[in-house]
Amino acid sequence: MEGLKQLLFDITDSMSIAGFEYHTADKLRGALMKYFDESHHTPNGNIMFIKRSEKPNAPRLLIDAHYDEIGMMVTEIKENGFIRVTNIGGIDTRILLAGEVIIYGSEPVYGVVCVMPPHLQKPGESNTLPQIGDLLIDTGLSSEDLVQKGVETGTPVGFKPGNLELLNNCVAGKGYDNKSSVAAAAEIMRLIDGADVGWDICLLCSCKEEVSALGAKIGSYDIDPDAAIVLDVNLAYVP
Repeated sequence: MEGLKQLLFDITDSMSIAGFEYHTADKLRGALMKYFDESHHTPNGNIMFIKRSEKPNAPRLLIDAHYDEIGMMVTEIKENGFIRVTNIGGIDTRILLAGEVIIYGSEPVYGVVCVMPPHLQKPGESNTLPQIGDLLIDTGLSSEDLVQKGVETGTPVGFKPGNLELLNNCVAGKGYDNKSSVAAAAEIMRLIDGADVGWDICLLCSCKEEVSALGAKIGSYDIDPDAAIVLDVNLAYVP
């Protein structure tokens, strides 16, 4: 379990916001290629790993797990250096307030989501959630400094990486939807490593699930499998 946990921690530390998955492609290949014979990075952002069977004309099994994650995108850099963003995928603004983020310009820029303190809020404002377009990110930099660091409209913004080890062998962190399924698929391949199961096994790390599911749709046509297993996270089980 320690190896599986470390793999999960390693791949979730990389940013893979939908549409910008290429940021984590090299780390995924480095972590998973030891279980496969070949890999392909498709133009749309999918990464396909293939383990060939020694059986001639073996059937193809597709294991699909999307590896993109939710995030944000810069929509405006204000004159005072504050950054306005929009969401990429479904984001609950309750988790954003005072949250730490990284703006992925030509170099990472760290910031924090601004929150109006209670004593400055107007009556009733504390009872409503702000819209994401009303929030601002403070990096401490001027607008000129941000431009020099490659931050502009369209630059992706992700949650600051960090993994937390809870009790009872539980963990928490960002990007577990759905890199936890990628890690689970890698663990399957580790367990059968060296065995010929009579199938060509294709692990599709599919892109853009958080915005369109386009990666899985394209990847299934690319692979044309005889059977498929789709892995994704769900609501937590609480006894």
